[in-house]
Amino acid sequence: MKHKIRLQSVFFKFFISNLILIFLLAGFILFVSFKSLRTFYLHQLEDSLDKIALVLSDRFIPYLERKNETVIDHLAKAYGKRLKIRITVISPDGTVLGDSERNPKTMENHANRPEVKQALKRGKGTSLRFSATLQKCMFYLAIPVYKNGKMLGVFRVSLFAEKINELLGKLKKQLFTSILFLSFFASLLAFFLSQTLSRPLVSLTKTVSSLARGNLKTRVHIKSNDELGQLARHLNEMAKQFEQLFQELSLEREELKAIMHGLQAGLAVLDLEGRILMANRSFEEITQTKETKGKFYWEILREPAFNTFLQQLRQQPTNCLQEIAIGNNRFLCSATYMRRKKQLVLIFHDITPLKEIERVKRDLVANVSHELKTPLTAIRGYIETLLEEEEDEKKKYYLEIVDRHTKRLCNIVNDLLTLSALETKKELTLEEVNLAEMLKKLKDFFTSRLEEKGLLFRIDIYPGAETIVADGFKLEQLFLNLLDNAIKYTERGEIAVEISPLGADQIKIVVADTGIGIPKEHLPYIFERFYVVDKSRSRRSGGTGLGLSIVKHIVQLHRGEIEVESKLGKGTRFIIILPKSAKRKNN
Repeated sequence: MKHKIRLQSVFFKFFISNLILIFLLAGFILFVSFKSLRTFYLHQLEDSLDKIALVLSDRFIPYLERKNETVIDHLAKAYGKRLKIRITVISPDGTVLGDSERNPKTMENHANRPEVKQALKRGKGTSLRFSATLQKCMFYLAIPVYKNGKMLGVFRVSLFAEKINELLGKLKKQLFTSILFLSFFASLLAFFLSQTLSRPLVSLTKTVSSLARGNLKTRVHIKSNDELGQLARHLNEMAKQFEQLFQELSLEREELKAIMHGLQAGLAVLDLEGRILMANRSFEEITQTKETKGKFYWEILREPAFNTFLQQLRQQPTNCLQEIAIGNNRFLCSATYMRRKKQLVLIFHDITPLKEIERVKRDLVANVSHELKTPLTAIRGYIETLLEEEEDEKKKYYLEIVDRHTKRLCNIVNDLLTLSALETKKELTLEEVNLAEMLKKLKDFFTSRLEEKGLLFRIDIYPGAETIVADGFKLEQLFLNLLDNAIKYTERGEIAVEISPLGADQIKIVVADTGIGIPKEHLPYIFERFYVVDKSRSRRSGGTGLGLSIVKHIVQLHRGEIEVESKLGKGTRFIIILPKSAKRKNN
């Protein structure tokens, strides 16, 4: 394994690359140099032979004129032996007149020799070829011999190729030795350069590996001013910043961990598969389970309502809030979906004490309202009797004031009982409700009040929204309260009810008036109990401040939504979204 890593190192790659380059260049230089030297040597040899041929040919002119073959052959052998070259004298027709190596009489005609042809045609001819006479490879140079413009013959000098090759071999050997020597020193230089370059890279690699393993105190010690030195300094600076950042993150993580475990509310982080990734002590106390990390939520929480809640979240991750029962306690569970990590953060707020307080308050209100209803009914009966019998106008005036406030108390008690019933009995009596018929009855009910104020009452029901499966009695209470409020606070104009389909499964109900409107700052609170915008007007009109609270409860029982839009002096619009087929809500 170490060997493999060494072969894959930067040093090995760089050194081998340089070594290959050196030897390729050395081979190329050797090839080109030898070829150039060989060409140069042959040119030099050609020049030397050319000069020898020019000098010697002049000495053969007299004998060529007389065609004295004996002297020509004798001189050729003498000069050839002395100069250690081969000399051949050839007549214009190709007949050999003299040769330093052979008997010219036994030699064949040389008119077709390449160098002879070139000499006759161009004034000089050269050829490196195999000699049929000597059975050896030779280098030839031939020149024509002239006297007074008359060509007397061809003078040819030649050398054995063996001597040329021997000399070229020596040159090649010397050149090869020189190139090898230079390549050796170039390889040494490449080795040291590779080490110089790879050493800081190895140091950088070790430092980065150490940083990757989590040792943020590691630093690179490279003091050069080149790019590697700059890289080392930047890496050290980055490591320093990472170390500081890691320390800060560690502190923040410890703080977050302390905060998380210090929370009174239960906290758990789940992935989309339902596995618990993180939980605090409060969550473990709620579930009465230790070491919840890594377990699936259904292993420790087997409540059907919670399981349904989590199933919905897993199918459609979003942020939501829902009340959950775990054992004998009630919790408000808030779910936050972290899209980047695809995780759910669940927080369980124990609202059992609040629920108990709500129950006590609800029971108290219901009991007090129930107890007050009988005496208030009796008081109202006696007041009505006294009003019928009393003739004194002053006393009658006071009795009317008492009667008005008694009626208001009765209305408050009745509304409280209605609200208590809505909160306690959450079962819906579902039936198919014809909204057109219901609204027609309500219009007849409010006819006298509408005519008294001169208000128009408009009903628009669009196709597909005529009927709805709901609790008819509660739906009638909803319309009664909304229309009652609309008539109370509208002096002129109209009251309009518009019902239209919203998709395939919902309807939209809009109850609008052209009344005084509601100030913007009051809108978030109008559905609270006993909240009235204009208290003096409410008292005069007999308002209890509970009507809109009853409306909201009825909408919620039908699993619907309600919102309000209003502008001062222009009117108010209540917008209700209800399912076409409500479902029974059990708690």
